[in-house]
Amino acid sequence: METSNELSDLSTTFQQYANRILAYLPNLFTSLIFFVVAYFLSKVLKKTYQKILKRVFQEVPEVVRSVEILLDTVYWLIVIFIILDILELSSFVSHLLAGAGIVGIIAGFALKDVASNTFAGMIIRMRHPFQEKDWVTVNDIVGQVQSISMIGTVIKTVEGQMAYIPNQVLISNSFLNHSFYQEVRVVLEFGISYGDDLDHVQQVALDTIQALPMVQKDKPVDLYYTCVASSTYNFSVRYWVAFKDRVDFLYARSEGIKALKKAFEKENISVAYNVMSLDFGVKGGVNLYDHPINIKDM
Repeated sequence: METSNELSDLSTTFQQYANRILAYLPNLFTSLIFFVVAYFLSKVLKKTYQKILKRVFQEVPEVVRSVEILLDTVYWLIVIFIILDILELSSFVSHLLAGAGIVGIIAGFALKDVASNTFAGMIIRMRHPFQEKDWVTVNDIVGQVQSISMIGTVIKTVEGQMAYIPNQVLISNSFLNHSFYQEVRVVLEFGISYGDDLDHVQQVALDTIQALPMVQKDKPVDLYYTCVASSTYNFSVRYWVAFKDRVDFLYARSEGIKALKKAFEKENISVAYNVMSLDFGVKGGVNLYDHPINIKDM
């Protein structure tokens, strides 16, 4: 008797599952048709926005690929949610969205820096403020760009070290690109004594710098006196040289200093140095050159 009742309950259970499956068949068929339509529609949409993205970001293939992945993800998430709704699984969708919201909040805090660096990398790729092998200065770090990724930029410093700069730092701070114009201006600061003729010093310095082979002849070489210091007349001389590597700048500056020193020595121009004044008189002191110095034996 008990066996008969168990078989009856089992048959009833199977009958209920069969009825549920039959009731779901129209929804399953509808969702299958919707999925097929969505699949072919995605092909058409993908070709359309690929053409638009390649036209807008034609020089930045990484950005095109990233936006494609984002659009595909959003599209298929919408398709999945619609199919679940067709299958009358709204409660499942609600729980899924609630869980996704919590996960999204956690992921948002965890991936905040990654997202900001990625977005900054997209801007760098679009604007091209620098390229690989360019010499740059970022936050007092001087070096040559080795690679540019969507997250950060790698710079080889003048000391031979590798500096990893997050793209967010590059976007939110100012930096220098020394290679952009393929030329650089060298500025040398000098001071000469009070006794030298300023016009003569200016002419000698300009002629000396213009004679250097690395100086660009189509660019002006200029000299300006900047201030009257405690013991010198200070001036700066400026000239342009081609820039492909930082060594070009260092060499041009070094050769300019050596050439000016030799020229000033030849023309008997004194490159001044700090001096000390001794006041031996009540007013204005005494010029030791105007008075003999007598050394008496004690």
